[in-house]
Amino acid sequence: MAEPQHVEFHLKPILKWAGGKRKLLPAIRPLIPASYGRYVEPFFGGGAVLFDQRPPKALVNDLNSELIAMYTTIRDSVENLIEILNGMADTPESFYEIRSCPDPIHWSTSCESSTGFSSCHLVANSTGVM
Repeated sequence: MAEPQHVEFHLKPILKWAGGKRKLLPAIRPLIPASYGRYVEPFFGGGAVLFDQRPPKALVNDLNSELIAMYTTIRDSVENLIEILNGMADTPESFYEIRSCPDPIHWSTSCESSTGFSSCHLVANSTGVM
């Protein structure tokens, strides 16, 4: 019987975020202690530092409640989110429908759930609407 293999993978932020720390990681890494009890991130945004460090225990925060709701959806309902994203049309009309919302907060009324809202947020961010 073969030994189970350990697969090493690197997580990357799923969003492009203004003020993101992804490009600053080489300067940030030496400032992080070798060991600590819990990683605390007060300005989560795209999560570049958390995904780079992969701490066993973490507390994340951001003033943007829609952003936190999206990450909560990914944590708690990723299968539903993937299903909604797979069902979204990849058309210019779809893109313009999402883009036409004057404020992303209105997506929660046009999308029927937090999972639907999160899918709109992801599409808008990845296509440059936000």
